[in-house]
Amino acid sequence: MAYDTFKVLIIDDDDDTLKLYGLALSRQHYEILEAHSGQEGLELAFREEPDVVLLDLMMPGMDGYEVCRRLRTAPKTADLPILILTNLSGASARQKAHELGADDFITKGEPLGHLDGRIKMLIKQRILAHTRSWLADLPGSVTADYVLRARLAAGQPTAVCHLDIQGLSTFNERAGVEAGDRLLWTVARVLRDYMQDNAHGDFAAYCGQDDFLLIMDPARAPAVAQSLVEAYAKAVRRWADGMSLSVGVPELYAAALILDGSSIHPASVYQNLARIQRELKGRRNGSVRVERLAG
Repeated sequence: MAYDTFKVLIIDDDDDTLKLYGLALSRQHYEILEAHSGQEGLELAFREEPDVVLLDLMMPGMDGYEVCRRLRTAPKTADLPILILTNLSGASARQKAHELGADDFITKGEPLGHLDGRIKMLIKQRILAHTRSWLADLPGSVTADYVLRARLAAGQPTAVCHLDIQGLSTFNERAGVEAGDRLLWTVARVLRDYMQDNAHGDFAAYCGQDDFLLIMDPARAPAVAQSLVEAYAKAVRRWADGMSLSVGVPELYAAALILDGSSIHPASVYQNLARIQRELKGRRNGSVRVERLAG
């Protein structure tokens, strides 16, 4: 892996810190971006798309906690590695930063040689975790989990919609894997089309097999879930008519949860989405269900 191609964004209001860490990392052949405030750091992160962020927590105006929260809840930077650079040693400060999505910590004053190893590890983890499916061309489940955890920790109103092609494995056996892949591609295309027109900070992911997730604003969850199912049905109907298939095309089911409360654990979200999908399976009274999950 050639680390000399990677960009590191350092966000700190202290000029001496920027100079010290910028010089040390430039000697390791990283490209360095510097921001003197939280707001400037966010703007650089969204515009320049760095590979790692070194983030000070205690800054005037927008502090590091808020920067971390905004990076994690923005789809473009949801999986961006964040290394906290701080003088704070208390467990509560680190816990709060972890809950908002920080990946690692380094205390100012630690030997600079430790920094290069930490950054390389975070970059490697991101590359391994952020493998986009060649079929769906969407982020994967690891990134989706990052986004969900950050939104929950920040208390951001959130709904999660799980899309599942019911009976895909049986369809693959009868119509062939290529036909099944076409259905997966169709769901992904419907989601990508939705995201292209979306200006609400929603996040879509392909989680493997026949599972997709959409993390969104709760006010729009029922309408969006219904529209995605209808768009899929329309697209596959046109395709199936042209293919003269001898088997029926599986339906797309949408299970959505509107999350009420700040103490909901992601595992509970996934468990309840799976339960709703099981209850929807085989029923004839609709393929969309929206429930509330309190916590």
